[in-house]
Amino acid sequence: MCIIRRANSKTTAQKPLSAEVPIPSKEEINALFTNINKSSKKSVILSLVPEFSEQFVLKSRRIPTLSALFSHENMSLTYPELLEKCCTTICISHKAHMLSPII
Repeated sequence: MCIIRRANSKTTAQKPLSAEVPIPSKEEINALFTNINKSSKKSVILSLVPEFSEQFVLKSRRIPTLSALFSHENMSLTYPELLEKCCTTICISHKAHMLSPII
């Protein structure tokens, strides 16, 4: 037992807190993250969880850069072949979000 002295100088006895906290199971942790995700406000902790992190990536970060589109194979193409290749759809993420060609 711990003795606690209050401001009015009375002493009270208090039970010690248990130091053992059970480790949550994976199912409990997943349920916690799922419940947090259902909230109207997004918690930044979800950005660290792979199942929920995609919602924190800006759409502008998924657009490929010019250097990512460069290929040495294209150097040998003729101008019409290169134009045709440029008009094809470009995959911009692993979830197959597609950019439509501009016509």
